[in-house]
Amino acid sequence: MKVSIFGELNTFELFVLSSLLPAVFVFLWTLITGDIKNFKGSKLAYSEFIAKDPVNCYQNYGEKKQKANYF
Repeated sequence: MKVSIFGELNTFELFVLSSLLPAVFVFLWTLITGDIKNFKGSKLAYSEFIAKDPVNCYQNYGEKKQKANYF
């Protein structure tokens, strides 16, 4: 098969272009839409600091602090 952009394509390249690339495209868009749907929750999770130990600050333990007004 002659395609002017790619030159000549063999069977494996046609398989990749027709099946693998669309699957990767759909997979990445499902990840992106999941992040967009959960944006408010993920923003809240990374903006609240509730750890008592600054060394292990990514551990989620301790009481939640009151929402602070910084602005």
